[in-house]
Amino acid sequence: MDPLNILAVCTGNICRSPLAEYHLKDALDPHDFTISSAGTHAVQNGRVSDPQIAIARRLGLTNIVHHKATQLTRRHIAQADLILTATLGHRRSTVQILPSASVKTFTIREFAHLCSHVREQDITELITNRLPLAKVAATAVHQLRGHVDPPDSSNDYNISDPFGADEEAYERSADQLLNALYIVESYLTKVASVVQQSTVQQSTPLNTAFPTEGNPHPSGKHSYDPLNPEQLRMREQVSRRMREQLSQGKLPMRRRHAK
Repeated sequence: MDPLNILAVCTGNICRSPLAEYHLKDALDPHDFTISSAGTHAVQNGRVSDPQIAIARRLGLTNIVHHKATQLTRRHIAQADLILTATLGHRRSTVQILPSASVKTFTIREFAHLCSHVREQDITELITNRLPLAKVAATAVHQLRGHVDPPDSSNDYNISDPFGADEEAYERSADQLLNALYIVESYLTKVASVVQQSTVQQSTPLNTAFPTEGNPHPSGKHSYDPLNPEQLRMREQVSRRMREQLSQGKLPMRRRHAK
């Protein structure tokens, strides 16, 4: 499947969204996900603040030292399949740039709150309805908006901005972010697993040519079990008829394709 593109957004792209980006990169399979970040008011090529780098290093996210701030653009938003913002204000700013992005834009803590209510059945139904696989994760969560009780305060959907504050503020902000990310990462990993299983089931194996009653294949076909005596008998009957037709000249030999 095509990887799901995740975009993390904060203000300057030097504190909260870089930590989210590199934590997601560390936790998620790069074959299934691509992750980037940007800021609504970024200083182009700005570096991550020193206190945030210290926190990231403790988490083993040493590559964050190479991060350079990027300004959020309409193109970033359009290319993303899932947008995770630090605050409701960032979510609002993102949607103002591209209104159609509302269905895929959440604060990180909002997404964590909602995705914990998504059932595996909800994911498989979206796949069955032929929704593009990259859209499944966000759509399953978006469908729960208005159906799950919100937190007591809307501020609980925000991650506090530590920039310019003391070390304690950075630690508090990181705790808010990481507690949400662990839930988000678990959910996204589960979605990738369900999608992959569905993809395997929907593909047609080479051994589905000999159907038997009561042995349906998930794709709607029947599977061939080489240990099933009835299937072995049916296969031998087909093979014997084909040999007889071939000997009588009724079944043309298969020609090789010209190279």
